[in-house]
Amino acid sequence: MTTEQLQRIEAIGSDETELARYRAGEEERCLVGRRTPAGIEIADHPVTAEGNSHEVDSGYMDPSELAAFVDDYLVQAARLGACPMSREAIARMLDRDPAAPTL
Repeated sequence: MTTEQLQRIEAIGSDETELARYRAGEEERCLVGRRTPAGIEIADHPVTAEGNSHEVDSGYMDPSELAAFVDDYLVQAARLGACPMSREAIARMLDRDPAAPTL
């Protein structure tokens, strides 16, 4: 965990705080966190107003766990070339897994 990551995580309040940005094809996206009584909620939004937003995960209390999650999410986005929560990413994951059931 970098000092910058820790500072961003510690700054999370009840309003959304940007945790990271990444590119998914031609689209720039950002992960944001929002503190609730149940822990930190994570969402994935397009940087511009166009595109889908996704609720990603929630309940993080430990900054190091949240930092590890964000790092892994960015790795998955780069590997898939898409927002990991998108239909496109899910389709790519199913295509790459020979054991995945067909619909």
